[in-house]
Amino acid sequence: MNTEHLDTKALRIVQEDTLKQLQDQESNVKELQNKLSSINEKLTKKEKLSDADVQYIGNLGWLTGLSVAIAAAAASL
Repeated sequence: MNTEHLDTKALRIVQEDTLKQLQDQESNVKELQNKLSSINEKLTKKEKLSDADVQYIGNLGWLTGLSVAIAAAAASL
């Protein structure tokens, strides 16, 4: 086996791992979007937010960082 073949194989493995990670993150993002939609619906109906809802809203900064990381990983493909 030559070095070029090994490099290509290694690159393919990295790309497949990155794709799997992106798919996992996409699933997580969908769950988070559902939660956000639920909170938005409560706000629209002027219902009281639970402590978990308030905590979720407080974590939105972290979610923004996650979305940047996902975009960076996708761009590296």
